[in-house]
Amino acid sequence: MKQVIDGTLLEKSGRQIVLVDFVDRFEKAADTSSEISRREVSNDDLTTLSQRERQGLDYVQRNGGATRKELEAALGIGTTVAWGVLKGLNEKGKIQAMGNGRDKRYLPTGGG
Repeated sequence: MKQVIDGTLLEKSGRQIVLVDFVDRFEKAADTSSEISRREVSNDDLTTLSQRERQGLDYVQRNGGATRKELEAALGIGTTVAWGVLKGLNEKGKIQAMGNGRDKRYLPTGGG
């Protein structure tokens, strides 16, 4: 077990490490943080799919499209969950809704 005592880190073994060096290095790193370039976040990073969404997208792609009822039966999920999966995939641009009401079909967009 490690404990901070009087500015040093005392390990169970009794070995002491001076924290001043660590703090100095940390502060220097903070000063130069503006020089560090940040990785751009791609659209794919923002559209991370849940496991159910991945399953739903796979089903829609393999079958060239699907209705809500087909997705329910294929994945063994209820109506509310199926709507949520399809809505999420549609909002993320992975599928496109075609038609209205009971005739609504979800087609792959090629963005998956």
